[in-house]
Amino acid sequence: MIEAKARRSARPAGRSRRAHASPDYVLVLAVAGLLIIGLMMVYSATFDWSYQKYQSSFRIASRQFLWVGLGVVAVVVFAAVPYDYWRRAAVPVMGVALLLLVLVLFVGEERFGARRSFFNGSIQPGELAKLAMVIYVATWLSSKGDQIRDVTYGLVPFAVLIGVVAGLIVMQPDVSTAILIALTALAMFFFAGADIFQLAAGGAVTVVTFLVLINQLPHAKQRLEEWLQTWHDPTLVGHHIRQALIALGSGGLFGVGLGQGQQKLGYLPAS
Repeated sequence: MIEAKARRSARPAGRSRRAHASPDYVLVLAVAGLLIIGLMMVYSATFDWSYQKYQSSFRIASRQFLWVGLGVVAVVVFAAVPYDYWRRAAVPVMGVALLLLVLVLFVGEERFGARRSFFNGSIQPGELAKLAMVIYVATWLSSKGDQIRDVTYGLVPFAVLIGVVAGLIVMQPDVSTAILIALTALAMFFFAGADIFQLAAGGAVTVVTFLVLINQLPHAKQRLEEWLQTWHDPTLVGHHIRQALIALGSGGLFGVGLGQGQQKLGYLPAS
């Protein structure tokens, strides 16, 4: 009887240990390292501009430090949320993301010929759509199981979903974010069990679609042409590309040292 009680009392503890498994410390260290490098790069790239504009070399970088701190808190909170919650929240989260993607086309702030954000750039629906897509696609793929190998139940509805989200983002226009979302979703689709034929077909359609879009969208086509004609354009519209190449050439493989780069000293007025 005593042994039976002991076994019953031990079961919840075992389940609790499994429910609160230890984190992947390698992944945590990798992310922490990237955050530290990113913060160093932000400070190195902005301290001159920040001092000229605010008389403080740390003013612009401090905002990045603040957002990183908030992000760390958010990670800790979200890590404590059971996975089942995200399954239930997938549809509402995706619905909110789609609603914001539609609203930004009509009431979003226009900057440099694009409507991508609200509240002075603080909220960008395209960025929120990245997270929403990962949550929703993961939930959708897990619900399909082996059915994703069937084109009717797998590739076709998957392509429609990605097409709607990427299409709304392209209309802002923001081709780079749309490409990132499409490639991320394709990778998830493949690792979830889709066969290589479906991956190849989806990839081919994605590439062709974006090539057509780049050809049809004036600003995207202009950027591509500027990149191809960087050193032959007398109007200097490829100035940013030239400065990037100069930075790569002068820094070499390991750079010129933290804070020693020259391109931040007024050479990139729109960076």
